[in-house]
Amino acid sequence: MSCPPGQYVVALSAKGGEYLDRLGIKCAPFHASGVRGSVAHTAGAGGSGGTESASSTCSGNQAIAYIFTYSGSWIDALNSALCAQRKAAGGFDEMKFVNRLEFDVGGKHGRQCSLTCPADQAVHKITVRYGAWIDSIEVFCRP
Repeated sequence: MSCPPGQYVVALSAKGGEYLDRLGIKCAPFHASGVRGSVAHTAGAGGSGGTESASSTCSGNQAIAYIFTYSGSWIDALNSALCAQRKAAGGFDEMKFVNRLEFDVGGKHGRQCSLTCPADQAVHKITVRYGAWIDSIEVFCRP
């Protein structure tokens, strides 16, 4: 699931039960001034099962820079994500995580895992490997 050039992941959605079944993204562009545009692209991956669902969007001029899951053999749960503030000069301010998105979708086991972008970057692409459940998630970041 990839955002078009100049766009970043600004929202996540999840569906699950005992494990995480499906993950979705929404993307938005950022103008040269650092102001975020409207959601312009959505994508999703995973199975069709699950009884719980949640979705949340970063506020203001923010994009997702950290994603927290619980995992074992599969991705057990999507726990939360942190949104980083876009800087007018470009890049993202890792010191301004002013928005935490809570999901808590999926099972209650596995070890906590964090998928993090380097300083000054945010997520623009997420690769998901799945069958009936999501096996793995990898994030790709850019300034």
